[in-house]
Amino acid sequence: MYKHMNNNGKQKVIFTYQGAFGPPTFGHYKCMEIFTEKVKNEYDPNTHDITMLFMPTAASSSKQHLKPTQELRRTILNDIYCSNLNKKYSNITFKASDLEMKLYDKRKGDTSTIHTLRALKKFGKDDLNDSQIDSIEPSEIINSETIILVGMGKDNMEQLPYWKDLKDYGKLVEKIYAVNREGINDNLFEYNKTGIYFQKTPPSWYENPTEIDSEFLNDNTEITETLGSLELIDGTPPDTSSSMMRHFIGTNDKGKVKTILTGNELDIDETLFETIMGTNVFQKEDNNKSQLYENQYNNFISNLKKKSGGKRRKTKRKKNRKKRRSYRRSK
Repeated sequence: MYKHMNNNGKQKVIFTYQGAFGPPTFGHYKCMEIFTEKVKNEYDPNTHDITMLFMPTAASSSKQHLKPTQELRRTILNDIYCSNLNKKYSNITFKASDLEMKLYDKRKGDTSTIHTLRALKKFGKDDLNDSQIDSIEPSEIINSETIILVGMGKDNMEQLPYWKDLKDYGKLVEKIYAVNREGINDNLFEYNKTGIYFQKTPPSWYENPTEIDSEFLNDNTEITETLGSLELIDGTPPDTSSSMMRHFIGTNDKGKVKTILTGNELDIDETLFETIMGTNVFQKEDNNKSQLYENQYNNFISNLKKKSGGKRRKTKRKKNRKKRRSYRRSK
C-alpha cells in the first residue's frame, strides 16, 4: 500500500458528486458549496490535495436527454459553476469530470457508480486513458490510499441500498455525504434508528423486486459497513430541479431559466445560454405539472429574495456603524 501524494507531499482527496445534472441548476451549485464546506472542515487543505468533482451520469434508460447532452452538461458545470467555485476556494480544485462518459462507452452502457469509485481509488485521478479504464476489474487489489468521498442528494441516498455492488463501497470510500433536498417520499423506513431513511420498494431501474428493511440490511455485514460511512449533512440548498428547468426551457421562458441556472448570482455566457435554450432534448413543457413548477419557482425566488435581503440589511448596518464611528471621531 502507498499514498498518492502531490508534489507538495499532500495526501490526495477526491470528492465525487454523483448526479444526472440534466441540466444543471443553481441548486446543484449550492449543494457543491455545502459539500465543500464539509470536506474542507474534515480534510485540511493545507495538508490535503483536494479535488471536488461534479460527476455527471453518462446516460439513463429513463432519461433519454442525458446521452446526447453529455458535453453540454459538462460545459455548463465547468463554465458557470466550477469557474466560480475555483475562485471562491482557491486552495481546492473543482471540475466536471468525463470519467463516467468514458466508462459508459467501455462498459457497454453500464452506468453503475461502482465502476467510477474503482477507477478513482485505483488511479487517484479521473482523467484516465483507454488502457487504464480497461484495467479496472473488481477482483484487483486496490493499491491506492487516495481518500475517496462521495456526495449525493437525499433523494439518491434514499435509494442507496439498491445501488450495484454496494457491499464493495466500504473498501473504496471513506465517507458518503448526502445533502437535504426538498420533496416528500412516504415510501421510506428508518434505518436502525439513525435518523436516516431508505426507500422500501425498489426503484423502477432495479432488477430485483425484493423489498428491503433494516433486518435485511443488517444481515449483510459488508453493506452495514458501507452504510456506517453515510452522513446526512446540514444545509438545505435552493429548491430547484432539472425537471422544472426543462419545463421552462420548453415554454421558452428565458428569464426563469436563467434564474434557475444562476440564482441571479452567477454570470453566464450568452452564447452558452442560447445553446441551452435551443437544445431540443432539454425542452420538455409539462402542462400537467405547469402549476406545480410555477409554485416551485415562486418559492425559489421568494427564498432568494429573503437571503439577498438579509445580506443587504447586514451591509447597511455595517455602513451605518462606520458612519457613527466616523461621526464620533470627528466630534
